[in-house]
Amino acid sequence: MKFINRVNIAMDMCIHAKLKTILYMIETSIFLALLTFVIYVTESDTAFSDRIEAGLKIPVEKLGYVSLETADTGEVNKQIGQIEGISAIGGIQCNVANSSASLAFLREIQGKHRINYNEEEYENSIETTVMSKELWNVMNIELKEGIEPSEYTIQNPDREILLYLSEQYIGYVNIGDVFTDTYKGKEIFRYTVAGFFDSDSTVIDPFVFSDENTERYGCYSLDYGIIEITDTMNWNGNFIVFDKPYADVYDSINSIAAETDVHIDVYNISDVAGYIAMESKNNTFYLKEIAAVMTVLVILSITAGRVYFIRTRASDYGVWASCGASIRDLCRVIILQNIITVLLPMIFTSVSAYNVLRIFYTDNSVSVSLLRKIYFSKCMPAQLITSAAIIVLSGIWPTNIIKHTKLSMLVKGKVSND
Repeated sequence: MKFINRVNIAMDMCIHAKLKTILYMIETSIFLALLTFVIYVTESDTAFSDRIEAGLKIPVEKLGYVSLETADTGEVNKQIGQIEGISAIGGIQCNVANSSASLAFLREIQGKHRINYNEEEYENSIETTVMSKELWNVMNIELKEGIEPSEYTIQNPDREILLYLSEQYIGYVNIGDVFTDTYKGKEIFRYTVAGFFDSDSTVIDPFVFSDENTERYGCYSLDYGIIEITDTMNWNGNFIVFDKPYADVYDSINSIAAETDVHIDVYNISDVAGYIAMESKNNTFYLKEIAAVMTVLVILSITAGRVYFIRTRASDYGVWASCGASIRDLCRVIILQNIITVLLPMIFTSVSAYNVLRIFYTDNSVSVSLLRKIYFSKCMPAQLITSAAIIVLSGIWPTNIIKHTKLSMLVKGKVSND
């Protein structure tokens, strides 16, 4: 029998048992959707390192963090920055509410395109990211117009601030524009627009190392971001970029701590990411167990349904057998029935699940990029493998029944009880 004939028979049987076929498809679609959700949740929770690296131009293995407990942060930070093997040191703070009157007009442009959605906190403020000049080339920021911070000399680090804005602000402000804040006629801050960056730029979450950081963002999008570049070293916490082994850098920093009698905490961001990923993996382990149980139940359900169909509709197979279909042809028809009832739901689920996740689980370019990576490298292969397993495993018992049934029995509308 030709392949197209087998397909036609399989389609005819599916249509003939329309209600059962639809129920199988719905069941399979719901299962694949739940499986996709479980995989995405578990993988996104353990992909902390990927989210961190999305905010960096450098490998996360080269990034560390130092936290100081001293009033003289500037001097200690300078000593740490002079350690051989440390190529950059600087601080960063996101979600800063800047209430500068001279920058108030930017609120209308930024609107609600913020990381922090607290309306009360930002009622009279814009959201900015304050960052050391040294971290500009460490973060995932692509300058579109203007000059690099390293090319600009800040004359008064305590008062002068460079402003870099997302390309979304082009046309509202111009490079070289200066905005000043005054108090009693005296200038207290001077903001100079130095450039515009790509709206897909990102920066690392400053509290990526903290146990209290339960959100696990890893990095922040700068879609409508505004960056304040400073040249001060008075940060209590700084990211460091090291080119030497972490153990050597750790020992050097501890030596400075001993010499200055300052308590310094040192974090290897790569180790932090690994620890959090392992913790997330343990916390979501039960979801994988549920997915495994669901897989078994779906396979058993479809298998039982197919066996029931064969036993109650044996006469249908008998009709085709009397028309010249062999036992081998009928076994292949059963597999084709499985393919039809599984493949169509898989295609539907693959498309719809991605769009649902895209709508409800992404709000910036970082989360979209992570979704694509997880979906196409983890979710879709799992859908294909699981669907193939369902097709094959749920066909073993039904085809075995047909194999052990003589054509003469099928013609009479009976199947073997073996």
